[in-house]
Amino acid sequence: MAEIASLPVSLGLCTFNRGSAIVPTLRAIAVMCSHPGVASRLVEFLVIDNNCTDNTPTIVDEFANAHPHLRVRRIVEPVQGIAHARACFFRSSTAPLMAMLDDDTLPDPDWLNSILVPFDSDPRAGWVGGRIELQFASPPSALARRYATMLAQQDFGAMPMMLTRSDQGMASAAFAMRREALIATDWLNTRLLGGRTGAALESGEDYELCIRMRRLGWHVRYTPDAHVRHLIPDRRQSIEYLERLARGVSLSKAQLKWLASGQPDADWARTHLRRAQSRLLRAKCLEWRPDLRRLKLAEHHARVESWERLLETLTSSDVEQASRGQIRMP
Repeated sequence: MAEIASLPVSLGLCTFNRGSAIVPTLRAIAVMCSHPGVASRLVEFLVIDNNCTDNTPTIVDEFANAHPHLRVRRIVEPVQGIAHARACFFRSSTAPLMAMLDDDTLPDPDWLNSILVPFDSDPRAGWVGGRIELQFASPPSALARRYATMLAQQDFGAMPMMLTRSDQGMASAAFAMRREALIATDWLNTRLLGGRTGAALESGEDYELCIRMRRLGWHVRYTPDAHVRHLIPDRRQSIEYLERLARGVSLSKAQLKWLASGQPDADWARTHLRRAQSRLLRAKCLEWRPDLRRLKLAEHHARVESWERLLETLTSSDVEQASRGQIRMP
C-alpha cells in the first residue's frame, strides 16, 4: 500500500469560449507545475473543452505541444454546463487525488503543492480548498464588494481549519478532492443540483458535494497557503450580472439546507417557505436603495422559489420512494 504522501494527482481545467483570455491561466499553471514537489506527483493535466466554438481549442492544443512534460489532454464535453464539465474531468482522470481550477483563475506558483498537504496528513480529507482572492479589472463597486462571496471570494483566515458545520461548503473555483470520497457520495450519478449552464447562473453543486462528503465522515479542509486570484471583468460588476448571480445562487438554498439537515419532511419545508416569504415581504417594504433593492428582491424571490420547488419534490411520489430507500442519497 502506497504512503499517503506519495498519492499522485490529476489536474483539471474546465473551459468554454475563453479564447486568448485563457493564456494567463495556462502560463500560471505551467509555472506551478514546474515545482519539484508537484512534478513528481502530477499524472496528467486535463483541459475539459465544454463545447467551445471559438479558438480556445487551438490555444489549448498549442500549449499542450509546447509543454509535453505536463501530459496535457484536451477532452470535449458536449453537454453544456460547468457541472457536466467537472463530472467529465472526474470520470476521465486517473489519479487518486484530483485538483481543479477555473479558467479565469491565476494560481500562485505553490498552489498545487499547498493544496496537497492536507491529503498527505489526513487520510479522511475528502475536499480541500484555499484562499480565493478577487482581482477586479477595475476598482470594485460597493455592490461587487457586498456580493464578493457570490463571486467566489473565499477566506477563512490565516490558519488551517476543518469546516465542521453541517451546511458549510467551499467554492469550486480552486479545490482538490480525493477520488475515494467522491465515489462514496455517488454524486456523479445522483447529484441534486445542476450548476451553471450558459447564461443561467444557478450554482450549489460544489456545496452539495461538500455536504455529502461530510455526512459520510470525510473531512472538508481549508488551507490558507493555497492561494489563487479569481479574475473579475467589468461585466461581472454590472447590476444585470449581479442580479442574475444573486438569483442563481439563491435558487439552491433550500435543497442544500434540506440535504445538510438530514432530508426532513414536507412540514419542515413548509415552515422554511413561510420564513422565506416573510423575508421577501420585509425586503419589499424596507429596502429603499434602488440597486440594492433590485438585488435583494432577486435573491429573496429565488429563495421562495427554491423552497417551493423543494416542497413540490417532497410531496411527490419520488420522495416517498426515497424515504423507503428506493432512491439512493448519502
